[in-house]
Amino acid sequence: ARHGRRAAVWRSPFADNNRAAAERTAAGFAQVVTAGRRGRIVGAQIAGPAAGELIHEYALAVREGVPAAELAQRVHAYPTLANAPQLAAAQALEAELGRPRTRIALALWLTLARLRERRGGGGGGE
Repeated sequence: ARHGRRAAVWRSPFADNNRAAAERTAAGFAQVVTAGRRGRIVGAQIAGPAAGELIHEYALAVREGVPAAELAQRVHAYPTLANAPQLAAAQALEAELGRPRTRIALALWLTLARLRERRGGGGGGE
């Protein structure tokens, strides 16, 4: 309620985490709450093995107002439980990329990049 209609919850079950599956500890989840136009992380929860060791990244993201898209793109060790928070944030990034305005902006950016490449390419010594 505090963040209005732009609040969203993204959840990644540990069953989707390769390390948890390998160790047969797939019970649990990481979830992130985002709000605002930039999808800032405003809350989070982790339940399951090593939750206390995994929550720190979310705590820092909330404190610093990090957008979920930024967390999703950060480098994480793989395969570890530590990439469970990243997987939940990646859902927010995927949703953003699927929005019509974002798709139009990306299409425009790609078109401009291709035009620039065509104009600058072919000379060899530039």
